[in-house]
Amino acid sequence: MEKAFLEIFNIILDSIREPLVVLDADLNVKKANQSFYHTFNVNPEQTEGVLIYDLGNRQWDIPKLRELLEEILPQNTIFHDFEVEHCFETIGRKIMHLNARRIYKEGNQNQLILLAIEDVTEREYYKRHLEEIVEQRTAELSVAREEAENSKHLAENALAEIKQLTDQLEAERAYLQEEIKLEFNHENIIGKSNEINYVFY
Repeated sequence: MEKAFLEIFNIILDSIREPLVVLDADLNVKKANQSFYHTFNVNPEQTEGVLIYDLGNRQWDIPKLRELLEEILPQNTIFHDFEVEHCFETIGRKIMHLNARRIYKEGNQNQLILLAIEDVTEREYYKRHLEEIVEQRTAELSVAREEAENSKHLAENALAEIKQLTDQLEAERAYLQEEIKLEFNHENIIGKSNEINYVFY
C-alpha cells in the first residue's frame, strides 16, 4: 500500500512544473522532482540522501535558506514567498521565492518538509530596476523636449530674421522710390525756355 502511494506521489511530484524538494526531519533530500533537476542542473545521484546545504558543492548553504528551515519553519507549519537571492556556480544569480510546508506521516511524528522553489529572477529584476528604467526614459523625454524647444526657437529666430529682412527691403524700396521721384521730379525745375519745354515734352 505504501509502495503504491509512493509511486503515485512520485508521479504527482514529477508532473509539477515548479521545482520541488522533499526533505526529512534532518533536512536531507528524500526526493526532488524533474523540474528541480533541470532548473538547477543536477541529477538524483547527486541529490537524494544529501543534506540540502551540501548540494552542488555546498552551493545551497545559503544563510537565508538556513533561516527559513531552522528558525522560521519550526515555528510555522507552512510558509509562503520567502525570498532568497543567491549566485549559483552553474546557473548564475537567481532570485527565488520559497514555499515550505511541514508534513507529518500518519501514525508517527516523523516529519517531512515539502519545499517549493519559484524562480522570480526576471520579474524581480524588472521590478527592482523599474525606477531606473523610468528615470532613464524621463531623461530621454527631457532631452527630446529640449531638442524640440531648441528647434522651435531656431525656427522662430529664422522667421524673425526673414521678417526683419523683408521690412528692411520694403524700407529700402520706399527710399529708392523717393530718390527716383526727387531725381526725376521736373515740376520744380525753373525755366520757361523753348528748349526746356522741349525737354519736358
